[in-house]
Amino acid sequence: MDVSQWKQFQKDPVAYLGTRTVRIPDDKAGDKRESTPGKLIIGSETMDTLRYAARYNVRDLYFRDTGDTGLDVAFAAPPAPSGFFGLFQSAPVTQKVRAYFLPWSTGKGYHLTLHATADIDFFATAPLNGCCLYANGLARKPVIVHSNYDSERLTVAFDPSQTVEQQFAATAIHQMKAYTKFYGKLETALATQLGAWSRDTPATQFGPAQYLHLGGSQARVFGFNRDGEWTLYYNLERVTMQGNRISARTGITGELWPNFQPVV
Repeated sequence: MDVSQWKQFQKDPVAYLGTRTVRIPDDKAGDKRESTPGKLIIGSETMDTLRYAARYNVRDLYFRDTGDTGLDVAFAAPPAPSGFFGLFQSAPVTQKVRAYFLPWSTGKGYHLTLHATADIDFFATAPLNGCCLYANGLARKPVIVHSNYDSERLTVAFDPSQTVEQQFAATAIHQMKAYTKFYGKLETALATQLGAWSRDTPATQFGPAQYLHLGGSQARVFGFNRDGEWTLYYNLERVTMQGNRISARTGITGELWPNFQPVV
């Protein structure tokens, strides 16, 4: 990705990605310089939380446009081609940017307040696969929460009377109900228990009910700071099946916050 491609992506991610997908690192570690952890009470369950300080959670991210397959995001620059054939190839063109990055962890909720810092114009979080992302607050200073629900309530007992396909289908339905119920309660808990949460501005919840129904397994969320105001986007795949075989993968990109565009 060269400078002109980066500017196109920054200006209109929906048009730039088209039907392609963006690959964001699946990072659970993040930066260790965070504040004291806390807990959220959600009905009969609790969720450990970790607030990331914006000044510490800035990473170098590298972008590489891979053509028809999508867009690569990495924590390290891709190496130049090596070997005999590398003599006839140019090194990968990669755009490096400073960005806020919010990681994730099993059974926990991480949150970060984005600032309208002049030299940081990108945000990304680890891919969502059963996780839920919340965005709340003002465009110049939104609060982002990446939460992962991990509970025995997601487990379905094996039923020997069902086929494997029936068992998978029943598990998916059961888990979707559990996710939807918990993440709805979690939003209420965030509004009442999270100090950075703004009760005066609407929030957006982006969870499994919004992205798993298309057959894909992950959603990616990223955002841009334009002239002091943040806009978040989602990117996911629509999987087309032909029998038991995946026949096509189509990328879908839309605005997530502040003006949520439903996945269609």
